[in-house]
Amino acid sequence: MDTYIEEVWPKTDAEYPPNLNQTLRFFVGAMQSRARASFLLLQANSYWESEIVLRSLLEAVVKCLTFARRKDVDALLEQFWVELQASSDRKTALKAAMAQELMAEGSEDHSIFADLQNPEWFSIEPASNKQRRRSLDHQWSLPELVRKLMDESETTEPVAGLDAMLHSYGLQSEITHVSSKYYDLLWDRMIRGAELEALEDTHYCRQMTDALFLTAFSIVLSLQRLNVDKAKLNRPIEIAEKFSKLAKPYREEFARIRRPD
Repeated sequence: MDTYIEEVWPKTDAEYPPNLNQTLRFFVGAMQSRARASFLLLQANSYWESEIVLRSLLEAVVKCLTFARRKDVDALLEQFWVELQASSDRKTALKAAMAQELMAEGSEDHSIFADLQNPEWFSIEPASNKQRRRSLDHQWSLPELVRKLMDESETTEPVAGLDAMLHSYGLQSEITHVSSKYYDLLWDRMIRGAELEALEDTHYCRQMTDALFLTAFSIVLSLQRLNVDKAKLNRPIEIAEKFSKLAKPYREEFARIRRPD
């Protein structure tokens, strides 16, 4: 996939804040690195840890699609790279101030936390903009981004069915936050009998299929937004479909074990 992207992705001069081309490429790169990390974790039978990584991949997917399909892309670029950055720097400064109080004055750590509050080094917005920060956080929350991507009035073309990923995202959040639901999932695995191996095989296949298809879909929509020739857009989906065919027997075997004739 790396070679394909290098060949077809339109070249652009580096800018800061990044332009649309760079922004889409940034998110695609994030998805690729997370897909690779998920694969390595699955190879080590770390199914739950892989779900945590896939949660981050889903966030990259939704943000990528936001820039690939939303109408107000210039305003979104300004929000993401400038306003959200200033909001993030303000939050960092507030936490750094609390940590600084615990450090001996004149120590290196005290100096570092002081630097994180320096408005000349970071784009720290005024503390009075708390309501604005809350509004931005809401606008860029995953459920809100998904909602707008499915809204015809907000997009160049709505992404139908995108809200289906909220189920996986919800479970992945439970795992990430080590909730009681995560314990239920662990308990379910522990009490499985003869079907455990088939269950783990299909869990592996589902995660890899999700990572491949979501990344491929995002690449295609990004390239469409960048006006790449349609004839060059087939490869990502072909790769994902190839793996899906390989995974099909494992899914069918688990279904057979769960519902024997």
